[in-house]
Amino acid sequence: SHNVEKICFIILKMIGKENDRVEHMKRIAVTVKLSRMEELDQLDSTLSTINSKISLFEVYLVDKDLVNSVGISDILDPFEDQGLRIASIKAPFTKDLGILEKLAIISSETWGKTIVLKEKSPSADFLPELFDLFSVYKTKLLFNSPPQLIQEIYEKIRGYIGGVFGLAIDFTYFKGENDSISLLDSYLGLIKSISITNHDEDMKPIPILDPRGNNNPRLLRYLVEKNYDGLLTIDSYNFYGEKIIGEYEAVKQYIRSLLEKHL
Repeated sequence: SHNVEKICFIILKMIGKENDRVEHMKRIAVTVKLSRMEELDQLDSTLSTINSKISLFEVYLVDKDLVNSVGISDILDPFEDQGLRIASIKAPFTKDLGILEKLAIISSETWGKTIVLKEKSPSADFLPELFDLFSVYKTKLLFNSPPQLIQEIYEKIRGYIGGVFGLAIDFTYFKGENDSISLLDSYLGLIKSISITNHDEDMKPIPILDPRGNNNPRLLRYLVEKNYDGLLTIDSYNFYGEKIIGEYEAVKQYIRSLLEKHL
């Protein structure tokens, strides 16, 4: 009887781990890039072309002037009106505390409560201010890190507790090579968001799973093997409708097949 209970406990624990893995890899979002007010004005119609299949999004505010000029409801309402969730808000790095607080306020009203700041290493003496600001709004702040900065940023933020700081990765920088993927090993505990896209040598978009570009299939295999529990975002290139739905479904199906092999 004791042995049967022990076996049942082990089986349930294994099922729990696999359920966790499946849940983790379900966190797949599509990036919506907004560069101008006109694109924001068209956001309702853009989302309506894809909301039947995709419900989780990253909003990339490409220009900090756009961040400055938009109202909080301008960003949130189009998603809320269609029952969609925002996983993260991405924006250029800035030291303007007014803009940063606005981003924190917007993020605090979203499902993911996460801000991603692009491609700069924050100075060590600025981090306490950032930590205090984002702690107040109970939001995460991820630093989008190209390979040459990842070690520097990691060393600066790893001493902060509470899960406020983390790393975000644009996989385009890593090109899908084995040594590049293994570089992620040292930082995977702090990596909370990974963005994938794909293009050929002429920088023209190609299917997201085409290995001629960034070799995203290799990355996805790695993430499943490592039980990655962060967000995976697909860069839409501002292609919406059936095209981005097809890419999204292809990634979901590929991850599903990888998970089945690991069960």
